[in-house]
Amino acid sequence: MTSHSPPRARTPERVLAPEQAIQTFAESRQGYSRAEAVAEASRAAGIDLSAASAACPFGVDLTRLVAEVAEGDFDGALATVLAAHRWPGTMGRHCGKYCESHATPDDGGEPVALGLLERAAADHGSRSLYEVDLPPPRPGKRVAIVGMGSAGIAVAFRLRQHGHFVSMFDPLPKAGGMTLVGYPSFRLPETVVALENDLEGWGIKTHHETPIDRSLMEELIDTFDAVVICTGTHREVPLRVPGEDAQGVIPALEFLTAFKLGRPPAIGRSVAVIGAGHTAQDASRTCRRLGANATIFYRRTAEEMPVDPSKRDRFVSMLAAEGIEYVFSAAVTRIITDEDRVVGIEVAETRSVGDPGAAELTLEVVAGTQRIVACDTVIKATGVYADTDFVPSEIQRTSDQLIFVDEATYMTTLPGVFAVGTVIGTKKTVWALKTGLDAAEAVHDFLEVQDGRN
Repeated sequence: MTSHSPPRARTPERVLAPEQAIQTFAESRQGYSRAEAVAEASRAAGIDLSAASAACPFGVDLTRLVAEVAEGDFDGALATVLAAHRWPGTMGRHCGKYCESHATPDDGGEPVALGLLERAAADHGSRSLYEVDLPPPRPGKRVAIVGMGSAGIAVAFRLRQHGHFVSMFDPLPKAGGMTLVGYPSFRLPETVVALENDLEGWGIKTHHETPIDRSLMEELIDTFDAVVICTGTHREVPLRVPGEDAQGVIPALEFLTAFKLGRPPAIGRSVAVIGAGHTAQDASRTCRRLGANATIFYRRTAEEMPVDPSKRDRFVSMLAAEGIEYVFSAAVTRIITDEDRVVGIEVAETRSVGDPGAAELTLEVVAGTQRIVACDTVIKATGVYADTDFVPSEIQRTSDQLIFVDEATYMTTLPGVFAVGTVIGTKKTVWALKTGLDAAEAVHDFLEVQDGRN
């Protein structure tokens, strides 16, 4: 009689207990130790990872990465990732893990945790491997990049690899964009962002705390051989309810940005967060770590949360463990104030009306269900949209006020001006980085033609 061993379970990731996590801004998901990473990599024995590598946006050689981790060679593993892209610590935490569905062991166990293995390479590999020998800027063509978020940084790095002179401009005092100010340190430590985005070390001239306006754009277009717009989408969608302008109502990104830059706005002991996406979660978890109670109000159902459907239940349970409650089908209809200061919100139940098969169901407030919920602070995380007021009129926008570009070249309707990242509709940090690298190649080709090299 043949016996079959049960499938080997995925090596669990170390995670801070909720009661400990809310006492600190240290990273709550702590990745693998060296031994844990080696154990997990050994689960990949016999798996053909070529399809997994093909599914990776950056084409990381996952066969080699996994083999090196299995041997305990974390320097080799880190070098393998860095050969494909420069952000293993960031991507090991926050990529889409498109590769993992192609990494299921033959015994039917869970897919190998390739994302965590990439993070392990970053966590345990030598920091010196991040040092890169880039060519000095060659005389001639100069590129201005507007925005120091993920897309802009990817463009800058690849253009520096080609030897171009690059200057970057951003209103923030540090580089990183949303990976810096949008991700709380308990989800992405600032040390990782700084290590993986070494603009000065790459020979890039940076202009921090620079307002992005029409006059700057006109100056850059007149001065540089190419301009790349990578400003993201940072203007928050208004609530459009009475009391929205009262003291104590704070846009979520403004709250997270101010906190990460050491200028946290004052919040009370009870915070109402409006919205249910990642930004709402980050804001509410930050409030808990600041000692406040936080409740998330969302006008739609749990099944309509604007996050990966496979993660909705996990997000709700994770936040519940940290003492944060979701209230679904609850629309905030009014912000209650006393002498122009928030003292509460009026909340009403909602229900869907119209065609059940519609892409987004229409909501209506259920009459007679209004109630008052006391709170000291309201954080609105109702979404963001692109601010393109600074863009010259010659550059065409889409109906969503995003910047229109040629899909193949990322060039706008103004020759020599390109755009990439969320300002053209790209979602997720992984795709901002990947399309940034692709756009840089298009900019390089444009400059080579201008220089008579092609």
